[in-house]
Amino acid sequence: MAGFLVGLLLFAAAVVMSTDNVLMFFSVQSLLLVLGGTFANAFISFQARYVLRAFTAIAQMFYGSKYEQDLIVMESKRIIGWAYMARKSGVLSLEKTADGKEAHDHLLKYGIRLVADNKPIDEVRSLLDNVVQSTFNRTLPVVSVLKGMGSSAPAFGMVGTLVGLIVMLDSMSSDPDGLGRGLAIALLTTLYGVLMARLVFQPAADKTLQRAYIEQFRNKLIVRCLCCISAGKSPNDIELELTSMLDPALQVDFAKVKQQRSGAGG
Repeated sequence: MAGFLVGLLLFAAAVVMSTDNVLMFFSVQSLLLVLGGTFANAFISFQARYVLRAFTAIAQMFYGSKYEQDLIVMESKRIIGWAYMARKSGVLSLEKTADGKEAHDHLLKYGIRLVADNKPIDEVRSLLDNVVQSTFNRTLPVVSVLKGMGSSAPAFGMVGTLVGLIVMLDSMSSDPDGLGRGLAIALLTTLYGVLMARLVFQPAADKTLQRAYIEQFRNKLIVRCLCCISAGKSPNDIELELTSMLDPALQVDFAKVKQQRSGAGG
């Protein structure tokens, strides 16, 4: 959100410093040409459900994701909590977690069910890896839609330029005022197309893909933990597993987590 606002403010500042007539940079016709063409192209190229999810992704670009990098630390602490819980009260105690506030977490709920059913560890790993990969793959069409919009917006900006030139040429003999209107449409559609592509659609695609990778990494942590619990590994062994996967900048003080759990247990 901050980056978008900074970019927009810098552009607005440049416009204000260039002219006193700021309103000449606003054109409903140009906006309709660019957005109308871009959205039409998206709905023609992709299934409607992916395009609608792309609109949601654009809105989500402006606020935080539930799987940002700092939440990986919180997830790691929570995973170790599960390990201690399973060690102390058995795997079945995790089902309360899955049925409680984490009920919306399909991966966790499904994984705990597999572990509680004493499925072989190879089967648990294979099934959960399938869930992780399919969850990631479902994001890719949305990214493709957004990248397609980023590519088509400047193209429809050029289409608008041609429309503006046609209007301008048609008005040369009969309506001199139409000359300015046509030229304004011609130039503004190109401007709008580039701005939409580089400030909205392409950043939304990149942000959506980045969040998908973070979510995939978080899910892999969950899978690794559940497989370790299924194999009967100790919380200390699981800590080593997590430490080997985490970025050094995101390392967790597991000793403090253990202390907190001991205090809570006491």
